[in-house]
Amino acid sequence: MIFVKAAIVSVAGMLVGMGIAALQPGVEDKPLRMVVERGDGYVELYFSTPASTLADLFGLPPQSLAGPDGTVNFDRLRLGTANIGDQLFEDVVSRAGGAQIDFEAMSLMVHPIDDTLPLNDPVDGVLAISVCNAEDPEAPLGLSGLQAYSGFFASTANHAETISLTLPNASGRTWTVLVRDHVNGDFQSEYVVSISKDGRLSLPANRMPAAS
Repeated sequence: MIFVKAAIVSVAGMLVGMGIAALQPGVEDKPLRMVVERGDGYVELYFSTPASTLADLFGLPPQSLAGPDGTVNFDRLRLGTANIGDQLFEDVVSRAGGAQIDFEAMSLMVHPIDDTLPLNDPVDGVLAISVCNAEDPEAPLGLSGLQAYSGFFASTANHAETISLTLPNASGRTWTVLVRDHVNGDFQSEYVVSISKDGRLSLPANRMPAAS
């Protein structure tokens, strides 16, 4: 299913493809995967993580997805879910080069965890948050059976500098993140980082090549 910003809200009803049960504790032995795209004056972030991690790591309120009975009302989702991606980053403190920046959600989608999509570059990220690869199941799936994908955009003059994200629920535990860094769509490096004990995820500065 897809959770979209205003530009693509009108197609949300066609792309809602999976059922979601009540939010469950995050899975810490499965690393998050992230694609970073840096361009002139902007940064894009794409995440892939077990769907159950969304509440546990980002502090997404359970009522954002699940109803009182622990399942998702598809009719409610089809009316529009553009705010869910923003809720995901609502309590995340983001900085680039030490200056605070504001990331805006582009979309959030979940896919069956046994039929996930690749997330290696920005094109993969756009596809993962825009395309539903499953039909409605007869019975709603729990979050343990789903993989979540989300994309975020921020305008910043410090796009090449160190980016830090302080996640509201990550402190005191060990979380691993695989990062693939890109500049203007071109792959630069892949590395693994751990979220610090205070909940901070730091993405090292990328000295972008000068424009030709």
